[in-house]
Order: sequence, then C-alpha cells, then structure tokens
Amino acid sequence: MHSLEPPRSKKRIHLIAAVKAVKSIKAFRTTLRYDEAIRYNKSNEEKEKYTEAYHKEVSQVIKMNAWETDKYYDRNSMGSKNMISSVLIFNRKRDGTHKARFVARGEIQHPR
Repeated sequence: MHSLEPPRSKKRIHLIAAVKAVKSIKAFRTTLRYDEAIRYNKSNEEKEKYTEAYHKEVSQVIKMNAWETDKYYDRNSMGSKNMISSVLIFNRKRDGTHKARFVARGEIQHPR
C-alpha cells in the first residue's frame, strides 16, 4: 500500500528552507524624506549629494514654470480644495547617483 503523504525529497526540503528564509527578510525602504536625507544625515558626503540633487530638482521645477516665485499666497485666503500639498522624495539609484523628486500628494487630488 502506498502512503498518502507526499514523498520527502531533497528538492522539497530546500524549497521549504528557501520560503522560510524569504519570510525572514525585512523590507528595506529606498526612499527618504527631506529630514532623513539632508537634515539628520550623518554622512557629509551623502548629505552634499542629496543637497545637489535637491537644488537640481528645484531649479528644474522653476524652469518648467510649475512654481510662481514672485507671488505669495496666504494659506487662509485660499480654499482647501484649491491646494494640493507636496513633498520632496530622495532616493539613491543602483548606479550610485542621488535623485530628488518633487511630487504632489495624489491621495488628496480629486477629479472635477
């Protein structure tokens, strides 16, 4: 008579060990906020690279006329539906370059 249990082969044992190893790996966050990348970063070399990426992104946004640099808008005079908050995201690419991205928060944008 044959047993109802699956055969115990070396391949199956290695698969189970691999699954356990993958489950023990913790997620690594690749993006940083401004305070993590620039303000509280202890590595001066990395801080300089992130600062350079920040200036490059801000100058690009100004060049594309996405910001009005000559006007100041009072936050209280505008309606809350007219404002979309934004954030700067920093990350280091695989090739070692540092990049900053200016992004609008998509979860608060609503279609008209």
